[in-house]
Amino acid sequence: MRISTEAGYLLKQVQHELRCKMDAVLAVLELTTAQYAVLVEITKSPGLSNAELARRSFVTPQTMNLIVQNLAKRKIIERNHSASHSRIINIEITPSGMALLRKAEGVVWEVEAEYFGCMNKTEVQSFIALLTKLKEE
Repeated sequence: MRISTEAGYLLKQVQHELRCKMDAVLAVLELTTAQYAVLVEITKSPGLSNAELARRSFVTPQTMNLIVQNLAKRKIIERNHSASHSRIINIEITPSGMALLRKAEGVVWEVEAEYFGCMNKTEVQSFIALLTKLKEE
């Protein structure tokens, strides 16, 4: 079955618009969307390496290194050597980082609620299911 290229283009437009809205509200908290994504991933899976965080956050390892350095300077995260491998440095969120993440989640949830407000609950759930299905392909 041939699918119109419009679907992919529309998906990218929606993603870009949502990202711009997230960038704007997170900037008030002095966070970028990429930094927010890193904090979310660290919370989901504590002790992730820089390389794994880069993969999960859709950035290069070099970019992730800069993100981690900036977050560490602000004491939002801390880096510790892995007990299992001396060359791996695990990254964990600090208590002040967790407080910042909670604030960030609140503003991001508000953006998402407004952005997806044109859809009812069933439509949002269906949309999430469809996106999940695409992701698993």
